[in-house]
Amino acid sequence: MLKVESPSKLVMPDFAGNGLFDSVGNFLDNPNIGMIFIDFEQAIRLRVNGEVNILKPSAEYLGIWPEAKRIIEITTQRCFFNCNKRIKQSV
Repeated sequence: MLKVESPSKLVMPDFAGNGLFDSVGNFLDNPNIGMIFIDFEQAIRLRVNGEVNILKPSAEYLGIWPEAKRIIEITTQRCFFNCNKRIKQSV
């Protein structure tokens, strides 16, 4: 679940987990993030690097993700295609 707000801004919800580990807390120490998006049908892999800002969910986002505890806002800094060599084997 990810919403593209603009060419340089992505948002996604943070839901309550099992209470044993909260990975969003890691962003308080290091706000950098790297994400990989894979299109298995076309064997394309996209890497997105950015910086995270943790927000309280607004009414707009609660309308999309009613159980979100927080919103993770990502300001993209760099996007590039990543090696797709092994994607076909994963299908």
